[in-house]
Amino acid sequence: MTLRDRFYTPATAKAILSWRILLGLGVGVVVGAVGAPIWLAVVAGVATYAVSVALAMPRGSGGPRIDAFALGEPWRHYVHNARLAAGRMRAAVDSEGQLYVVDSAGGIGEGGRLQLLGNDGRVQWVMELDYLPGGVEVDEKRGFLWITNRTRSSLMKYRL
Repeated sequence: MTLRDRFYTPATAKAILSWRILLGLGVGVVVGAVGAPIWLAVVAGVATYAVSVALAMPRGSGGPRIDAFALGEPWRHYVHNARLAAGRMRAAVDSEGQLYVVDSAGGIGEGGRLQLLGNDGRVQWVMELDYLPGGVEVDEKRGFLWITNRTRSSLMKYRL
């Protein structure tokens, strides 16, 4: 998303005509009251207002979005499957380069699984989970692997 696209949005329009005007005015008055020259007070107020509006503008997207339906086969199928896989899988890497992967396929009942992949990319072990996993994080200082349990909205802890 370009700067022009981000500027002409309802969120930016609301930010322009909001409390940010009073913020810029207040900063200008305070700078002027301290004894600074008038031009410096005006510049400080306008800069504060501009920065606060810029921070309220919507952020750009992470990259170009591919329209899968605009593609021909087999590419449409590949893009669709990649999006589905990205939504199901989360990963974390430890200091030795081993990859811990959780996904929502292949677990007990409606659960997922935890897999450890070695440096060579081969699966070293798989642990079936009885819950639907979310994110995964390696805590090497304490020697734990943390997994978000989306089924019960809790945090699970496993010793490495």
